[in-house]
Amino acid sequence: MSLSTFARRATGAAWGLFAACSASEEATLPARSDARPPSASVEPTPAAPPGADGVPSGPSPGPGAVVPAPLPPALVVPTAVVTYLSAKPYVEERCELATPPRVGAERCKYSVLGLDAQVTVLNPSAERVGRWIVDAARASAPFADLEARDPAAWERVLLTFAKHVRHQSSRIFPLSGDIVEDLGAGPTAYRFDRGVVTPCDKGRCRCRINSLTPRAYCRYREHLGDVFEACTSKYDGAAGDEAWRAQCVANHEASLDADRNDHFRAKALVVGRAVDKRCAGTCEPPLIVTYLEKELGLVR
Repeated sequence: MSLSTFARRATGAAWGLFAACSASEEATLPARSDARPPSASVEPTPAAPPGADGVPSGPSPGPGAVVPAPLPPALVVPTAVVTYLSAKPYVEERCELATPPRVGAERCKYSVLGLDAQVTVLNPSAERVGRWIVDAARASAPFADLEARDPAAWERVLLTFAKHVRHQSSRIFPLSGDIVEDLGAGPTAYRFDRGVVTPCDKGRCRCRINSLTPRAYCRYREHLGDVFEACTSKYDGAAGDEAWRAQCVANHEASLDADRNDHFRAKALVVGRAVDKRCAGTCEPPLIVTYLEKELGLVR
């Protein structure tokens, strides 16, 4: 046998052995589910059809998938509400930064009804109070559906809450010092401590700026799942008086940069229930507004 013949035979044997081994390995491997013939082209995945807003809607969620809740509508405060709340608080005559410094707090000297007084205040802006009112009205029946059902009645509801705030406090939150008012017995300087007059009738001390009582606040806490009696017991007696003042100022400070104020939600919940009771499910929007005015003491 010539050398070239031997080489050709050896090469052929080697290729035969390689082919046999390759066939054996392929036989032991699982077939690929995504395998395509070499000539097959890969089709692009079609885009999801657009939804109602023109944005692709994407695949439908499968069974058990968590679907995000829709976002609430943007919080809009009617101009009339902000304008009404924008009346300058009468204590803001001659003010300077409070000592010791506190973000947003001012020490004011003023004269009203023939009396001179000083007070340290932490007054919210008219826009901020308006946002608290809108949020609270949205969170309470029977006011919530008026926003879409009857926009004119909705704005009247918001204005009614704004009038209550202005009549009760003039948007003044007194951290400490004197607030001059005439409640029927002549001009008097009332001492305030952390938003609550002092001394006060224990258990019924009202927190500025919307004159909320501990009992009304505890009804709101009950609505959120707390035990009403356990809540009210915190604010009874001398210890309760201190606890309520601490709660009053803590809630106010926490709400100054937020669109939600739990004291406003509490007030809207309590008066909303009273309006519901009057209406018994039969009130038209104008009557809802009238009953709200009565519950807030704005009309008889």
